[in-house]
Amino acid sequence: MFTNPKIDDAYIRIWKGYKFFAQGALVPRIGYELVGTASTTDPDESITDRFRLRGESIMEHSAKVAYLCSAFMSHFPGIFEDAPPFDDGLREHDAWLVSTISLLHDVGEVAVGDIPDDGNPMHDIKDELERNTFDCCMAPAYPREEYLPLRVAYADFQEHRGFGQVIFALDKLEAILCLVWLEQYEIYGSVYDKPTTTAQDIHYASLTGTPCATDCWAAHSKDRLRDLPPKLTHHIFELLRVAVLDVRGEWFDWWDKI
Repeated sequence: MFTNPKIDDAYIRIWKGYKFFAQGALVPRIGYELVGTASTTDPDESITDRFRLRGESIMEHSAKVAYLCSAFMSHFPGIFEDAPPFDDGLREHDAWLVSTISLLHDVGEVAVGDIPDDGNPMHDIKDELERNTFDCCMAPAYPREEYLPLRVAYADFQEHRGFGQVIFALDKLEAILCLVWLEQYEIYGSVYDKPTTTAQDIHYASLTGTPCATDCWAAHSKDRLRDLPPKLTHHIFELLRVAVLDVRGEWFDWWDKI
């Protein structure tokens, strides 16, 4: 048992944060369900078949967003350096903030769940609930001097401000890239979570569970990404183009018509 109160406190903080963050492995991504018909009792079923039977957790998604953030910081640091408050350069602590928030950006959903924008009245207060959860359950896992920077950075992500806008964009990009990646295994997501109140909505919803679901989700996300800085938009769509060309062998040429 450690006798130094400061060291004891650090270990306690880290363990409590771990326990809370680990719960993300049990929280499914509601707006993105994988579908399939594989048997759970067939001893010869492949890993791919077993994967069809379960959805993605928020922890899996968050880990992949954190990877994209790390890779983009390495290859394209300019998209972060151009965003406030990093206008004068991306320092070591700034990079830590970016990496931490990208990993924890959905941690609030551990307590409130993944609430889709499908008319659920809880969605209107989703950000507030998640921010309160982050403040109470995750920020305290870090040293006290990091409380305020983490809370401000998390709010920036929610409001799509500064570098939070970059993480927001990579968050949406990851959902599309994951669908493209799964196409290699003929796993097609049922991803359309908007109310089917218009002819376009009904058409998109009818395509879930098919390769076209990827294109529909990309179209849906394109509206959310239209106001991004041109440099960031360029990198996002170039990466998406590479992924689609690799998996499909061709670019879906109706993208620009959406």
